[in-house]
Parts: sequence; C-alpha cells; structure tokens
Amino acid sequence: MESAAIISTVMTVAVQLVLTATMFNPAWSPPNTWPGSDGQVPPVDVTQAAHREYSFLTQSVTGGLTIAGTLLGPVVADYIDEWRGTKSQAENDRRAGKKLNDIDKRIGDLQLEDSPRKKALEALRKQLLRAEALAGVTERTKEMHEQIEEMRLLVDSPGSSRRSSTSSSSTQSSVRRRNNLAPKRSNSTIVWV
Repeated sequence: MESAAIISTVMTVAVQLVLTATMFNPAWSPPNTWPGSDGQVPPVDVTQAAHREYSFLTQSVTGGLTIAGTLLGPVVADYIDEWRGTKSQAENDRRAGKKLNDIDKRIGDLQLEDSPRKKALEALRKQLLRAEALAGVTERTKEMHEQIEEMRLLVDSPGSSRRSSTSSSSTQSSVRRRNNLAPKRSNSTIVWV
C-alpha cells in the first residue's frame, strides 16, 4: 500500500507540473498576458470564469490521478518489486530463517553432548554458511559461528572436557570482575578497588 501512495503522489505531481507549464493560470498571469486583452485587466466575469475553469480542471485532474494512482499503484508496485528482487529476497529470508532455526536447535543438541563429533560440527558450519548465502550475515549467524567454533575448540583440545573448560572460564570472569577499577565512594573520599 505504501508503494501505491508513493506512485499516486509522483503521478499527481508530474501531471500538475505539466498542467502548470502548458495551461493558462489566471492567478499567475499579469493583465497583458490574458487572452483577448489589450494590456488591461479583463472584466470581473472573465477573470472569475478563468479562475473557475482553472480550479475545476486542476482539482479534477488531481482527484482522478489520486484515484488512478491508488488503483494502479499495487500493480506498478508489483512490477517494481519484481524488478528489484524484493519478492525473491523475502523468500530467501524465509528459507534462511527456517534453516537458522534448525541449525540453532542442532547447536543446542550438540552442546548437550559431552564431545560432539568434528564431522557434525563441520556439517553444521557448512549449513550455516548456506543460510548466510541466502539472507546475509546477521548478529544471529555470528553468534552461531562463535558457538560452533567454541565446540570445535573443545573437541580439538586434547585432554580437556567441557566441565573443566566451563569452570576455568568462570574463574577467569570472576577474576576480571575483581580487578574492575570502579570507584567506590565512602563518606567524602573516593576509594579505588
């Protein structure tokens, strides 16, 4: 519907410009440009008739084009969308969304396993690359790549299990928190922790 409004507006403005350029406009015309005048202001009945004719014509054209634009807008918008590839991109996004949901589920399943197979992780990474080819790289796909890479590193590192890696990472994060240099206020002085 948005395209119909844009197309209707563009058509109306274009025709208004053509009307203004080609038609006699009584409001913008000095007395010596009026048809049949010899440099004098025409009589009131002539000027009123010219204004009435001009107003009726411009309002009729504007109204007609607004209606025509509203009716033709969706048709033209479909052609424009097809030309721009919007429909195919929406279809690709839909397909990629389905694939990403499946991949996310498989990542969750593999994270529950003690030691996921390397082949499964590689297949998952390839599926993720195919989904990115459809819809592009997003924050979601970046996070999925990171999750797959973390699992792959766990599988590749000899003698490490998932439990020891999580405990060491929690230790690291707690150390980081303790070394945080945030000022702490006590009565009137600032104490750095």
